[in-house]
Amino acid sequence: MSELFDTINDHAPDRRIAIFVAATENLHPRPIGLHDVIAERGSEVVTPLLGALSESSNAETQVDIIDVFLSMQRNGYYDLARESAVIVRLERHVDNMPSGTMKRVAENKVQQIVRLTAQ
Repeated sequence: MSELFDTINDHAPDRRIAIFVAATENLHPRPIGLHDVIAERGSEVVTPLLGALSESSNAETQVDIIDVFLSMQRNGYYDLARESAVIVRLERHVDNMPSGTMKRVAENKVQQIVRLTAQ
């Protein structure tokens, strides 16, 4: 697991996100802290993250991706307040998720992002 954390940033942003998605979907236990490793890259991973969010049909993966955005904002890696279009896309994406637990989790995370950007 530590090798994954040490080498993920050696890759281009699109590849980093693909590795992140594969890791969160296939490694058990899930790689705790990998969200922060991705979030630390800030603006360079915003577009690939949005692409992965749109492409994923896995609700847990979608929540993991939203969690990266939350980590960006909460930990000061990147201020999403200047990215209102990103927030709108996150909100729209969550609105279109099927009802259920993962949708509620995603809604909560997006609400946290919105609150943090308003501070």
